[in-house]
Amino acid sequence: MKLSLFGKQDSSKQLSSHTNAANKTCGICFDVKTDSDIFKIRSKVFQRRKCKHLFCVDCICKYVAVQINDNAYKVMCPSQNCCVKFKPKHLQHILPKQLIAKWENLIYKSLAPMEPKTYCPYQNCSVLLVKDNDMSGDFAHSSKCPSCHRNFCARCKVPWHAGTNCQNFQQLKRNDKNDLDNKFLELARKAKWQRCPNCSMYVKKSSGCSYMKCRCGCKFCYRCGKKRQFAHSCGRS
Repeated sequence: MKLSLFGKQDSSKQLSSHTNAANKTCGICFDVKTDSDIFKIRSKVFQRRKCKHLFCVDCICKYVAVQINDNAYKVMCPSQNCCVKFKPKHLQHILPKQLIAKWENLIYKSLAPMEPKTYCPYQNCSVLLVKDNDMSGDFAHSSKCPSCHRNFCARCKVPWHAGTNCQNFQQLKRNDKNDLDNKFLELARKAKWQRCPNCSMYVKKSSGCSYMKCRCGCKFCYRCGKKRQFAHSCGRS
């Protein structure tokens, strides 16, 4: 028999009650997490909204990373029917800097859809470049990327072709391109790659189901090539 003083609760029960109150359940993995493992947004504006959904830091990081790598600039709360939108500043304390930079770049591109733009042709840069308002006509042929500070041809959209003008370079490129296009089309035909029904880009499925999302945002079925939004059955195997 266990005895305790009248009117004094068992200390072990008090500790258990306090611990359970501090623990919270993640809305994605449904694991019980401590308060320190739960994602919190340090924003008074956000806190005034009616989003009280709880997610652990690991799950929210993985969720946002998938959205950004799918080129989605709008990242919503993962809870169903919740219309609260996350911003880079909400997660900059838990996400890698490279992922935050990519997210901000996606937002930037979405805000200037009609502006003449190009990309830095260097693969380890590829930053989005928008024409300045005070520039007249087309992009200047010889340009310098403000991010990596390397010269490139804005007309040909390649690293600067020193020693030859754009016309001669385009002719050389056209001859090489025709040869490469033929080889690529033959490869795509043999591998049975599918094309996006919206932008016609070739898409290769490496694994998973037939649901595909192109970088242009179009969702389609890899089996039949048709656009899809919800449940889809094309009968193809």
